Amino acid sequence: MSSRTMVGVRDFTGHQIGTLKVEGLVSRHPSPRYAVKCLRCGSQATVSQRELSIGTAVCRASGCGREAAREELEETPRKFREKEQRALRERIEETARDWRSTANQLETVNRDLISKGQDPELYLDPATTGTMTEYEAAVFNEREALRFIRETPEYHACPENMVVLFGYLQRNGISQIVSAESLRAAFRRLDTYGLLERPPAPTSASVDYRPVEIRIAPAEPLQESESMVGFDLRTGEQREYTKYEIDRMGSEEFRRVFRLFGDRAPLTPHHAAF
Repeated sequence: MSSRTMVGVRDFTGHQIGTLKVEGLVSRHPSPRYAVKCLRCGSQATVSQRELSIGTAVCRASGCGREAAREELEETPRKFREKEQRALRERIEETARDWRSTANQLETVNRDLISKGQDPELYLDPATTGTMTEYEAAVFNEREALRFIRETPEYHACPENMVVLFGYLQRNGISQIVSAESLRAAFRRLDTYGLLERPPAPTSASVDYRPVEIRIAPAEPLQESESMVGFDLRTGEQREYTKYEIDRMGSEEFRRVFRLFGDRAPLTPHHAAF
């Protein structure tokens, strides 16, 4: 014979349903009812077993929850402002990230353009728009190159930088008459994008305090007794060249002797005069 299990009525005493704390059973007939106390407003009442079972038991005191609702309403403007401020900060940060990304992309494009192509912001020195003979241009270029080096101590005079510097000028059509201002503007543009070698950090062992004498070629054609200081192509040592020797030099030899380009500088037929 099978046995039947009898399920009794659940006792909610001590339980919390919503804001109601169940304090105890107060009656069983016609249906169980419990005494409850609202933890929010402190009011006391009774609710049925069914209300507690299905979760519909709530505090029915007229003033219950109004204070909390009022506080929430008072908090709403502040929370709204904080939300708007957070959204504004996020938009600003996103715009800043986009700006930095665009700036980096633009810098990369400009760097490639300056190192390989023509510079849209090229500086043209009005002093170089006239005409000169090949000899006058050579003397002018040497004098201006020496002035550029003397007046631009941050420029590191080395063969690598000379190739980059004159390569930039040639790509931009400045090849025959080059002033110190043109060299300085080219140096600034290239140095801005890190395309030139930086000078090594000075050390006590590498600093030379001896005075250096710089000979500058005269602007007028040399007299028979005058000379120019250049570099011997066989030994690489500095020496004086007489007017007789200079007059018999070809344009290529003249450039190399007086290092108007440097031994590694590129030359093209179109720019052969420089």
